[in-house]
Amino acid sequence: MSTKTIDDDIKTVKCPPPYDALLALQEWTAKENRNLLQDEAAELRHAIEKSREEMVARINKVVHSEAELTRQKTHDEAEATREKTHEEAEATREKTHEEAEATREKTHEEAEATREKTHEEAEATREKTHEEAEATREKTHEEAEATREKTHEEAEATREKTHEEAEATREKTHEEAEATREKTHEEAEATREKTHEEAEATREKTHEEAEATREKTHEEAEATREKTHEEAEATREKTHEEAEATREKTHEEAEITRETIQGALNQAVEKLIAERKTDRGSAMNEEATGGAAVQHHSSTDITIPITDKMFVKELKSLASKRQVDITGCLEKSELVATLRNAQQKSLPQQAPVSDNFDLAACQKELREFYLDTMGKVQLLPWVPEEVKEMESIFVDLELVRKDPSTESDNLKRNEDLVTFTSIKGQRVNRVLLLGDAGSGKSTTAANLAYKWALNDNRSPLYKFTLVFVIYMHKIEDSNASLVDLIFDQILAEDSQISREGLKSYITSNAKNVLLLLDGLDECHSGSHKNRSSEISKVLQNNLLRDSCVILTSRPHEISDLGEHLSHYTQVKLKGFSLENMLKYIMKFFREKNKIATLIQKLEQEPHILALAAIPVLLLMICILWDDNSSLPNTMTQLYQETIKHL
Repeated sequence: MSTKTIDDDIKTVKCPPPYDALLALQEWTAKENRNLLQDEAAELRHAIEKSREEMVARINKVVHSEAELTRQKTHDEAEATREKTHEEAEATREKTHEEAEATREKTHEEAEATREKTHEEAEATREKTHEEAEATREKTHEEAEATREKTHEEAEATREKTHEEAEATREKTHEEAEATREKTHEEAEATREKTHEEAEATREKTHEEAEATREKTHEEAEATREKTHEEAEATREKTHEEAEATREKTHEEAEITRETIQGALNQAVEKLIAERKTDRGSAMNEEATGGAAVQHHSSTDITIPITDKMFVKELKSLASKRQVDITGCLEKSELVATLRNAQQKSLPQQAPVSDNFDLAACQKELREFYLDTMGKVQLLPWVPEEVKEMESIFVDLELVRKDPSTESDNLKRNEDLVTFTSIKGQRVNRVLLLGDAGSGKSTTAANLAYKWALNDNRSPLYKFTLVFVIYMHKIEDSNASLVDLIFDQILAEDSQISREGLKSYITSNAKNVLLLLDGLDECHSGSHKNRSSEISKVLQNNLLRDSCVILTSRPHEISDLGEHLSHYTQVKLKGFSLENMLKYIMKFFREKNKIATLIQKLEQEPHILALAAIPVLLLMICILWDDNSSLPNTMTQLYQETIKHL
């Protein structure tokens, strides 16, 4: 009989996705229990059947031997009679035949009787064996039930005893603390009264001394004020005359200096613009490291660094040649503003915006929506109230780019997903982000939208004028257009944004648009398979080819892309690195003691540390550790404990 247990099976079974964790676990446990009972019953029936067949075979062998001996004896007698005389044999042949027939009938009846008897004995043996097995099973069940009841009673008694001891200890501690508090309160009250009396006496004494000093000081100050007023009046008159003369002289010098500096400024601007137009290589981008850069979204962009340090250096160089001191003549903000104005006039602009589409209003509505919805992370899909701020909990995951034409490449942050280039240096517009259930695909997409909404010009996302997050599982109409999905999932019902204007802008400025399509494996409407739908055309790279599209999915569901999979650069979500795992734990807990003890526990349990690389499992580990500072040993137990906790 097999000794395999349910726990052994649980360790080898892949855990169901967290969305169906409870239901899948219950169904799987019930199914395994039924299978185990059926296997035991089948093995018992097989043993009984085998015993019966062996007994019948032995009985048949004995009967066959007796019949063979009888037949041989009859044959010998007939042969002797035939040898003795042919005539007698002929005469008695009929008689012998009748006797042989009678003997055969008798032997057959005896064999039949023996077979019936053997069958009854075998049936009785089978019934007896079945009853004994049933009795043994009942006895084993009763013993197990008795053991369970006894263990439960002992555990209950232990719990009651522990509870009573803890209650007694708590009462004793409370009484001691209450007595200490009363004693401390009385001592503090006495000290306060004494201190108050001393302070009152000191205050009275100090008040009298201060009053005397104030009277004396007031008289001295009044005399000094009169004297100082006369001196100040004389000085003011004299200073006013000198300042008036200096102002006239300074105004004339400043006018001359301003005209000189304006000429130097114009030459510096012209020189910088000329240099930037002729040099578009990577060297100038490295030279501008640390300074802000104004970027446009054309394939022929000219990036003009506006680093204050570089610009001031250019002006000082020209001023030095002209022997002019420009220090303090213009504020730094004026230099930057001047260069920005010159840059805006010299660089190409993006495609014109339709008259019936307000880009600024659309950006404002999108950013408000993302900051409100993506700014909070729902920790567990089945617990809506468990949320945390994105900034307080998010940690970048380990991303590995896998390109058939290149070696694997690790990404340092999720924003690098929009900066890919091919081996020929061309921009990559289709990215497939792959990850198992709970690996952080949706959170990564939400974080990208959230970072774009922050409008940080240092972020690679800043180059996109519009960003749209479309959840594939929310698509109900397989024929819905992209603009319809944007209005269904993002923009408000009473939004003033024009549908036609938005569609026209997306089409005309595709390279400035980022599409985040989350959950290809969760799309049930079939829109990704409907070749005439806009979503399907985007996925097949037949629509908005210049737009950057990031598609997320579980690895086993990408077959729907078929031949179009070659358009995508694949990136694997590998979960937390050890460094980011520690960052997440430090963000989750506020108590340093919990952080230190959990890290120590993970170091001691390598199999739990391996599970912690998966974001949803690390979250469960943190929740359980925060609750009772203990952890289970397997993934199944981890899910069970989490569900029990919730």
